[in-house]
Amino acid sequence: MKTGTAAEDRRNRETCAVFEVITLTIILTIATFGVLAGGYLHTIAHSYNSCSMTYMYRKLQFLNISFSYPPSSKYSLVVYNEGYRWWNRSTIDSNQIPVLFIPGSKGSSKQVRSLASVMQNKTEMRHSQFGFRFFAVDFDEEMTFMSGNIVNRQLDYVMHSIRRIQALMRVKRKIVLVGHSYGGMIALLTTIHPEFQNQIELVIVKGAPLNKTPVMNDWLTMKLNRFLTTQWNSLQSSSSLSHVGVVAYTGGLRDYLIPDEWSILKNVTHRPLWTVDNVSDLGSDHLAILWCNEFVRHVSRVLYSYGEQLNEKTGREVVQNYYKTEIDGHIKRAKLVSHVSEIPTKEIKLGEKYEGIVLKSKQVVLLVKPQRFEVIGVRINGTCVNSMVTVRHHESQFHFENATADGIVETWIYRAAKNEKVRLLLDVTLPCSIDIYMTHPYIVQFWRFYEIMFSYLNEVIATFIVTCCFFAVLLREPGLKAAGLLLIVNLISILAVLHGCVDPDNIYALPMAIGYFLALGWRAICFGIDAALISKMGFIQRGHRALRADMLINGLYLIGVAITLVASNEGTMFLITVLAYRHHRRAVLLALPSLLPLGLKVVGARLFSIDPLPVYELQYQPQFYAALLYLWGLFSSVNVGQITMRSIIYGLTPAFMYLLNSPLELFSGFALLIFSAARFVPYGTKRGPVAPPAPAESSQRQEKNNYNLRRRR
Repeated sequence: MKTGTAAEDRRNRETCAVFEVITLTIILTIATFGVLAGGYLHTIAHSYNSCSMTYMYRKLQFLNISFSYPPSSKYSLVVYNEGYRWWNRSTIDSNQIPVLFIPGSKGSSKQVRSLASVMQNKTEMRHSQFGFRFFAVDFDEEMTFMSGNIVNRQLDYVMHSIRRIQALMRVKRKIVLVGHSYGGMIALLTTIHPEFQNQIELVIVKGAPLNKTPVMNDWLTMKLNRFLTTQWNSLQSSSSLSHVGVVAYTGGLRDYLIPDEWSILKNVTHRPLWTVDNVSDLGSDHLAILWCNEFVRHVSRVLYSYGEQLNEKTGREVVQNYYKTEIDGHIKRAKLVSHVSEIPTKEIKLGEKYEGIVLKSKQVVLLVKPQRFEVIGVRINGTCVNSMVTVRHHESQFHFENATADGIVETWIYRAAKNEKVRLLLDVTLPCSIDIYMTHPYIVQFWRFYEIMFSYLNEVIATFIVTCCFFAVLLREPGLKAAGLLLIVNLISILAVLHGCVDPDNIYALPMAIGYFLALGWRAICFGIDAALISKMGFIQRGHRALRADMLINGLYLIGVAITLVASNEGTMFLITVLAYRHHRRAVLLALPSLLPLGLKVVGARLFSIDPLPVYELQYQPQFYAALLYLWGLFSSVNVGQITMRSIIYGLTPAFMYLLNSPLELFSGFALLIFSAARFVPYGTKRGPVAPPAPAESSQRQEKNNYNLRRRR
């Protein structure tokens, strides 16, 4: 017969279970709706591609350029050639301008083809007095974003390649760098190096993370990114880089990997793709930016202008003059009767209806004041409308669009600067009446979530993993306490979402709240799997007893995960050792293989901190070691009931999803997840004293034995 305390505990557990089922069902429904809405918006942005392919019509050749570099390296330097004109690979003619293309993460040297082909054809057809010699480095499609060590290694190879290209020149000439994605970051890191500051005059980057990286996997990535921004800004006050012209192009709304604001630096000419003629106002995705013919021809005009003024102006002067001329051309094309600020203006606001508006002048400006992260579509209907020019960023960026045969013009406004005023300049034929349709305010909020998801992916993923680990810790707490903590954190997260929606200046509240609700959705899925399958498996039930409540270890655990996720992995060495020793001394020995790579990196052994190590022609992959270590700990102690199986799906699975292909040094931090979620405990060989059975239970057992004995007789 159960005591009152046991019955009360059971009622509490049942109440908490009902509360959790209701809460997680609601959260899962909301999360499902959010995912579907995000998928719908993503489909709208990528439903079509307005870019044309850049074709070539002659034989393509990539000729290797050899030079002294570690023979074990898988990198290579190639020179581009098209047609049957065989250039001498050992020299660069006096009239040729060397251009080095640097691919991005998982990129290839062959991506130089579009720009190199257009430039070769352009200079040959015009019989120019100058030409361009295109080189490209090939990183064997290496995933640059995985580690700062990879960025460092590729940077070193680019510097060696530039020295090799300089050795090929008959006449000393400054080099043009073209970089895509992480290749653009490497191009600027090369430019600020003291050895190459006077060797580079023009840098063109496409979709490059200059002031922030999409994924910050380790401390070196963060260090390189901060070094680039601080060193670049400090050099702008001196004359060291006054001659270098840098143009940073970004894909716009379609490029959800690199937002526009990540490519903005001091004295860097920034141009989103929607400012390029004949490119959609939604821009281009991260890969199409390489072959989009409209954009490639735009870049070719910048390079050709540089070649025409090679010995007359610096790279920075060429870039400034080119875009000043382009803006003047846009103003002339728009047929402005006066300055845009002097034209009759009407402000239009989100959520209001505008139908049958009568225009009294041939040119009218519609003023829109978007908030940060708002994505607003504006459509204007009127048979009298001839064209519309979108004027943004303090009148420095224009997008021209002719009206359709039905008099319809449409544009998208997104990624607005702080306090930006967007002007839509309409050219109409009087008399004129127009209707204005704007995106519904609720859809704008969904777009806001969509934008933040990709603009602050680091914060979203970090919060997602930390929260999953937090849920794994909650499994060890009493039912009411866990439910109370969950309720408090839910309320805080909801407040963060509301605050992030109404305060555009708070850039971290909303992404962290999104990460939290993603973790809630994941927990809801796990809850269903747990209730339907895992809790019904007998051998796991024996290992599902509550672990010891140790708030100190929980605190170290959460702090350690946070430290790991913000890329300060050195701090986790101490935490891993403490956690391992706390559970059992032998666990420290198990932690050493995970600590070894980080220890070698700290003392300067770079070989052991870059890639998986070849051991007897096999690759030492720490994730497999970590998985085997966890499973060994689980099944070696399942008999004493001290391991929680649910931790592996609540805490470790998201970590596996995020860190599966990460570099070696990350697994010092990953070991922290293992030892905290798996909870290594003393592995005693002797069983503890068995409590004597209760009298009633003893008599029932004796009667059962006597009954069985009588049946056998």
